[in-house]
Amino acid sequence: MRSDFIPFHVDAATKTAAVVVPVAPRGSGDGRTRVVFAENGNPLAAKKAAAKKAGKALILSAEHPVSRKAFAKQT
Repeated sequence: MRSDFIPFHVDAATKTAAVVVPVAPRGSGDGRTRVVFAENGNPLAAKKAAAKKAGKALILSAEHPVSRKAFAKQT
């Protein structure tokens, strides 16, 4: 854990949580995140389940709102 990365995110509409981690090492400039948990009812839950069923990880782009919030404190 680092103080400039926010892993926990609550969806405003559903009040459900999701947890993300960085995809690349610190300082790489890669702003993508991997969803490691999404509570039932969270907009990312179905996408995570589908990715898991396909044997893949759910990776959010650097432009995804959750990724942007996760890295918001980094300069």
